[in-house]
Amino acid sequence: MEIHWISLVLVSATIHPLRELLLKNASNSLACYLGVAVVWLVLATFQNILVGNDFRIPGDCWPLIFISASGLTLYYYGTLAAMKVGQMSIYYPIVRSSPIAIVIFSWLILGEKYTSLSVMAIVVIFVGAIMLQKSKLGFLGKKKALALSFMAMAGSASYSISDAIAVQKVNPSTLLFYCYILVSLFLFLMLSFNNRIKKILLSF
Repeated sequence: MEIHWISLVLVSATIHPLRELLLKNASNSLACYLGVAVVWLVLATFQNILVGNDFRIPGDCWPLIFISASGLTLYYYGTLAAMKVGQMSIYYPIVRSSPIAIVIFSWLILGEKYTSLSVMAIVVIFVGAIMLQKSKLGFLGKKKALALSFMAMAGSASYSISDAIAVQKVNPSTLLFYCYILVSLFLFLMLSFNNRIKKILLSF
């Protein structure tokens, strides 16, 4: 892997937890995530206009866009809720372990093949993150936070897979534009019905 790709991966791995750490203590975290989605939408819009991308997309891409937007919304909300209920150091590694879900789904459903070394590397990183936890109960301490973490992980895996398929048919920035229109809409609706959602979650 070339050095600039390694740098991008490391920068991304650093930015993600910092964003979650900053937003988890906000007075209205869900509104902050909506703000993040709107910023991405604005950036995608200007990028497409500046480079002259075609906003038209094939009709068969819409299901993939919907899956990506739904998965990203689940990731945002699941991460937010898990961090509110439990400790970030315990549950965030589970949220970010979506490569495990991606490998399993791609292998079982899409027929993809992975080398043993790739699978072992993913598992070792996940196990290492779990072993860093200092809590006696570990990630089993709060079942609600664990369930929300798995929901966020599933959401991350689903949008990763659908994005990978969609970018073979449509420009990535155009995909990002339509995806974040839906994500912004979904988060706005969730913000509007946030109290009801909290009551549903508290009932479990």
